[in-house]
Amino acid sequence: MPLFKGTSFFYPIRLIGRALKLLLTLDCIINENIFYDESLIKQHWRKYRDAFKLMKITPDKYGVSIDQLKSLERIIVKVDKGVMTGESLNFFLGIINDPSKIAFFEEIGDIKSVKTNKVLLEVFKQYFKDNLRDIELNLGTE
Repeated sequence: MPLFKGTSFFYPIRLIGRALKLLLTLDCIINENIFYDESLIKQHWRKYRDAFKLMKITPDKYGVSIDQLKSLERIIVKVDKGVMTGESLNFFLGIINDPSKIAFFEEIGDIKSVKTNKVLLEVFKQYFKDNLRDIELNLGTE
């Protein structure tokens, strides 16, 4: 395991991989839970939104205040435009590939030296070799 000044690089790489895996898993759960040509989760989400709209009409009937409804509405809008689209991973990858974001990071640091860093490239290669070996052992294909 490569170390730089006592810090293992495999750990942060593994954390980034887990975060990306989480986004992909979330997208798959939302998009691939199919029931009658549409995601079952999306069907239920739409029913929840409809119930929320009814609650907005007569909040006293449901024992909620206008402020509570406004807070809940902000959350519903964020979830609706974010997670429930089933495009969380693509959204994230679009952000990190946005030229304006890359330009920002180039202004605050020397990204070109990171891209051409042979030691860091070797760390990535070793990480992927080790993980591929572990996957092959788990699958019994080695």
